[in-house]
Amino acid sequence: MPILAETEICGGYIRYLPVTRLDEETRKIAVERFEGFREKGVIQGSNYLDSAWMISDEVRNQKIDFSFDEAAYRKQAMPWIGCTADCFRECMKAYAAMLLGDMSLIQIRLVIRGIAEMAVLSCEEAVSLSGRKNYHLAAFLAMIPLGNDLRDHVIEELEDMRTEKRSGKARNLADFDHYLSFDRSMKEYWGKAGTEEKRFFFPVYFWWNLTAILPLRPTEFLLTPWDCIMEHEGKYLLTIRRTRMKKGERHGYKISEDYELCSYEITAELYTAISQYRTLVSEEDRPAIGTLLIPERNVPSGYFSLHQMRRRLKAFCREVLHDGSYPIHLGDTRHLAMVNLILSGGSPVVCRELAGHEDIDISSHYYSNMSMVVESIVTSRFRGWDPSSALDGQKRYYLSLPEKRFRVENGWCDHLPVAAGDVSECVRSYVPGGQIGNCLACTHFYADRKGMRLKILDKAKKQVDEDGIYLMQMIELVRKSLGYEEDIDQALLRIRSSGDRYGKLLSKVYREEK
Repeated sequence: MPILAETEICGGYIRYLPVTRLDEETRKIAVERFEGFREKGVIQGSNYLDSAWMISDEVRNQKIDFSFDEAAYRKQAMPWIGCTADCFRECMKAYAAMLLGDMSLIQIRLVIRGIAEMAVLSCEEAVSLSGRKNYHLAAFLAMIPLGNDLRDHVIEELEDMRTEKRSGKARNLADFDHYLSFDRSMKEYWGKAGTEEKRFFFPVYFWWNLTAILPLRPTEFLLTPWDCIMEHEGKYLLTIRRTRMKKGERHGYKISEDYELCSYEITAELYTAISQYRTLVSEEDRPAIGTLLIPERNVPSGYFSLHQMRRRLKAFCREVLHDGSYPIHLGDTRHLAMVNLILSGGSPVVCRELAGHEDIDISSHYYSNMSMVVESIVTSRFRGWDPSSALDGQKRYYLSLPEKRFRVENGWCDHLPVAAGDVSECVRSYVPGGQIGNCLACTHFYADRKGMRLKILDKAKKQVDEDGIYLMQMIELVRKSLGYEEDIDQALLRIRSSGDRYGKLLSKVYREEK
């Protein structure tokens, strides 16, 4: 993410206005930004010139420390960075101040820590650094006034290393079967769990049943307010906090400023579970910031934090699933919800959610394997695990070869009007780069040879994944103001079409097995 002087909204997407040099003008902007956040109480009891800033976002307190070993800096880093220790520290403060409002406080603290660690390294040691902080290390060095060949060499190496790491093996979601199995286990456990068990594991139950459908970030889920449910005209509504950051607004580091209250309709079952959980919580146990989930006792954060939620999920996997290393993580459900929405007819609003990601390249790793989700949904239907799973509403797949069919080249067609000259269904069969009316791309076609069937299936699988990548590319172009929202609509139609076709082809495979 670039260090920004300002952001602006263009057509619902964010356009960035980056800072390129930490000069005197930038320092003035940095001091003004610092003072603005100090007046709001985000920066507490600290001045801009201090060697450390104490900061708070109402949820947790942080310390941004600008100290580093000056003797080691002068000996090791100064020859290649090319500025004095005082200049380096001033640039650190300006960089941190310019990040205020654009990153979470804990992220800013980690970035500054990484810069301080770099301040005691030689040129050779600096070029061997690796990690997610490389972007900020390179960007910080590039913004320091003046420069030299050695510093440019380090910047180039850090940027190249970051590119190589990002182009390496992507982290993907676990096999979708794991999520289906987790869902079954959760339903079975919750049906027989006692009062104390339900109180303890309610955060896991609530997280799964809410975020697997509604694409929430973990922090949005954890900040669900205490007064979150109501019944209105026969409907059950849940009020949650959604971050404003994806809309281009700056961090205010206040819950009331950084989040907005949104209400969604939920099931009666989830409504009842939340109601029962609230009756089990005493007044003195409720978090001071007014959130729903009750923290473990004697925790400094004062609310049910992300760390506690990870431990609770781990405990559920260990005690209920009897597998402490079960491959499921808190961030998975947000991606699962979005993939499901895209495949089952989600609107471009879902893509705006995707465009709100800080790093869309990382996000695209999850959406380049949509064929895996299609496979698992079809599998669950045919194995009888989840008869409600569907790619498109309540679409039904063939359980046996239709009796009425006619012969075509290399196989059979089950759409009888084609035999009578009606080609309306044929023109819907299209492979990008191919031609209209291609039987090999048609879901009504049944190939004679098994090799041909496998080839068709493999192509259909690749098409789903390619369309997933294409969708992410279109979102990124629009986010950079280089594309049009209509391109996203077209990409959505492509992924739904290829996903539906692949699902139908898979259903034929299961029909043959039966």
